[in-house]
This record gives sequence, structure tokens and C-alpha cells, in this order.
Amino acid sequence: MDRAHVRGSRGRGGARVIHVVDERLRAEAIRFALRFACPDCASFDDEGRRCSLGFPVDDHLDPQIEGRERVVFCKTFELR
Repeated sequence: MDRAHVRGSRGRGGARVIHVVDERLRAEAIRFALRFACPDCASFDDEGRRCSLGFPVDDHLDPQIEGRERVVFCKTFELR
């Protein structure tokens, strides 16, 4: 198994949504300005601090890649 993935972390359609943040992912996220957090998503309600689609937001609120051991990608993320 690719070590960048966490076992049992498949989203809809089998896509992996939880990834271990290693130095390569961290560097590429910074280099390419990766956006993955709720505040950058079109479905996020800024005032209510919630997902307008009803998904939980706790794992997706922090947009910082630094200091993370893992990142949880939302299967419905759509960049604003």
C-alpha cells in the first residue's frame, strides 16, 4: 500500500480522502498553493461556520499544511 494513504480511508467511489502529510506533500502543497479547507470551498457558509451540504467540517477547517500529520480531503470540495 502506498504509505501516503491511510488504510480504510476511502470516500465515495473508492477515492482515498485521508492522506499522511509527508515532506513531499507539504512541499508540493506550498509550491502549488493547494486549497483543501472549508474556508476555500464554495459550499462553506462563512457566517454559520458550517457546510451548506451538511457534511461535518471539523477535519476541514484549518487551511494550514504546516504542522499537520494528516489531511482529510472532502469529497465534495469545490474551490471558490
